[in-house]
Amino acid sequence: MAYRDGASTPPYMSGYSYRGFGVDSPHRASIRSTSSFPGASGSVSSFHDNLRASPRGTVPQTNSRAVVSALKGLQEKIRKLELERADAEDNLKKLAAESRHYKDVLQKELTVRESSQGVISKQNKQLEDDLQGAEARCNLLEKQLDYMRKMVQTAETDRDQALQRSAMVAKQAAQQTSDDMRGQFEKLAGLEREHMKLTASHSIAESKIRELEEQLREEVHQRKLVENKTAEVLESVAETNRILMNMASPQRTKPKKKKRKPPRPKPRKSNQPVKPSDHYHLNLGNIPFVVGQSTTKSHSLGANVQTVLSLMKAHNPALCHAAARRAPKRLPQSAGSASASDSDNAFEGLLLGLQDEFGHITFEHRELSRQIQESDDPRIQEDLRRELENLEARMEAKGEQIAMVRRQQEKAKRQRKKQKTKAAVRPKSASAVLPASGGEVEVVTTVKTKPARTGGTVKDTLSVYKGMKTLQTSLGKNQYHWD
Repeated sequence: MAYRDGASTPPYMSGYSYRGFGVDSPHRASIRSTSSFPGASGSVSSFHDNLRASPRGTVPQTNSRAVVSALKGLQEKIRKLELERADAEDNLKKLAAESRHYKDVLQKELTVRESSQGVISKQNKQLEDDLQGAEARCNLLEKQLDYMRKMVQTAETDRDQALQRSAMVAKQAAQQTSDDMRGQFEKLAGLEREHMKLTASHSIAESKIRELEEQLREEVHQRKLVENKTAEVLESVAETNRILMNMASPQRTKPKKKKRKPPRPKPRKSNQPVKPSDHYHLNLGNIPFVVGQSTTKSHSLGANVQTVLSLMKAHNPALCHAAARRAPKRLPQSAGSASASDSDNAFEGLLLGLQDEFGHITFEHRELSRQIQESDDPRIQEDLRRELENLEARMEAKGEQIAMVRRQQEKAKRQRKKQKTKAAVRPKSASAVLPASGGEVEVVTTVKTKPARTGGTVKDTLSVYKGMKTLQTSLGKNQYHWD
């Protein structure tokens, strides 16, 4: 088989090296003695036959084995190379077929491209015509756009002017509202300070009122005890006076034999009691004396009574009958004054409690309104608004209750004024002339004390007190006190 360059060996064997097999070159003498390398068309068996037929005596014994092994290796490599050559030839055939196929495809594409160029030229002409029409329309639209731009600019200038005017108006309104809000906040701060002062003064007043009530109760109790003791003392004094008068009357009636003219009774004023002829001495054991109390001047009822008792023990004739004149006047007034003071204290306590509760409710109202303004959650705002409505209803109810208590208090004051105008008349004394046994005339002075309409005044005061009590019970504990 002849190759392209005219050589009998294949081209891939031209640069093969024999150094790895211990042979420097295929042209050495040892290899020259052998037969020539078989051609591509020769078989391997003929090559082996030639090797066997070659004389062995010319090749040295030491190199024969190496040559044989090298030849065997070369034979294996040649076989592999032949297989590779066959694969390469197949690949070349495939490449040739593929190249022909690609050439056909390119030819078809060229024909299609040539045919499509005519269509493309037509389309290009049509597109050019459309482009010219579009350019004309674009020019028209640009003119319209310029006109619209001018209109938009004029509208924007008008809008900016209107916005500036509205901003100025809003700024002025916001400044005015901020001034109003600042004034309202200052008023609220002042009201809060006043509320704190009022609450402090209210607590102080409540403590003082409690102390005064306790002192008043003690004073009333002591006054009742002193009045009872004074009444007992006055009864004992009246009894002793009556006994002394009875003892003096028989001594005057013993000389009945002598007839004497009855003396004319001297006219005496009805408001002055008759002084006895001889002064009597009090029994000091019947008068109570409280050890350790002062007998000096004082505004306390107990101290004043103590002073009177000390003077009576010292046997002062000037105050013996003065105490008898003063005692009946002061007894009927104690019950009415005590009930009136109790009703006044009850009204004041109830009114102060309601006002304190109203102040607490207003403080809660202010706190809830501040929380509504600060919160952003609509659900929380809705809940706070409901609580605010409930507080407003409670404030209205408390206002009505305060007005009702004030009306009752004014009514009680008017009734007390009426009672003062219809006060009792001062006690009057009437003198009567009674014939004594023995023909003598004895002047007996009877002191009649007219009651100062205690029944009516006490009933009116009790009615006012009962009305206040019913009002307090109708308000209820939950409404009057804090939880």
